[in-house]
Amino acid sequence: MQLRAVDLDMDGVLVDSDAISEENIRYICKRHELPVPNEVFASFRGVRYGQVFQAIISQYGHGRLNPDDLAQEAKRRYRDAIRDGTMQLVPGARAFLIELVKRFPSLKVALTTSSSEDVVDMLFEKFDLRQFFDVIVVGGDVKKSKPSPDPYALSFQSLECSPWECIVLEDSPSGVMSARLAGCRNVVGITTTTSQVALLNAGAHAIVDRHAEVFRLLRT
Repeated sequence: MQLRAVDLDMDGVLVDSDAISEENIRYICKRHELPVPNEVFASFRGVRYGQVFQAIISQYGHGRLNPDDLAQEAKRRYRDAIRDGTMQLVPGARAFLIELVKRFPSLKVALTTSSSEDVVDMLFEKFDLRQFFDVIVVGGDVKKSKPSPDPYALSFQSLECSPWECIVLEDSPSGVMSARLAGCRNVVGITTTTSQVALLNAGAHAIVDRHAEVFRLLRT
């Protein structure tokens, strides 16, 4: 089956933000005395802040805390990291996008992220990324975020492609599972934030360590 589209996650794939997001969650949990075990934080990669804090409060919290308030606090810290220059692109991400549209002009390119529209707008403006994308799916476009299939199902529909005609690049287990559940047969895990073992266990069909390695998969 010939590929017709490339579908990319944002955090951890394009933007080097996963460590910042995790630190935001850790900071808020500590400030509000939420006893989340250290090993649990990695499971929140690729998941919307709202869902993260709903899960945290349901298991470790108490009645006086509102998950929406904590999510808004985390989003403010995330936006501050964009404004103050802390947030940067993942090394090789921009070069990959430039080469992708140059070498494969017939392929559509999508972004499928759990981040909100205003955050995507800030990052696209800061790093001049909008020019590379035909379709953008943000967290607010679906009721359930990754690992639900909803984000990628909407993305494939918007691309007017079958799931098996798309290749997905994801860095988190929740993102890999989302794409797999949406029917994608070409889910590539990139080890920018997560181990090869964890990505394979989540269902990734292939693993790369760098963006440039994706091109060999596009040629096959």
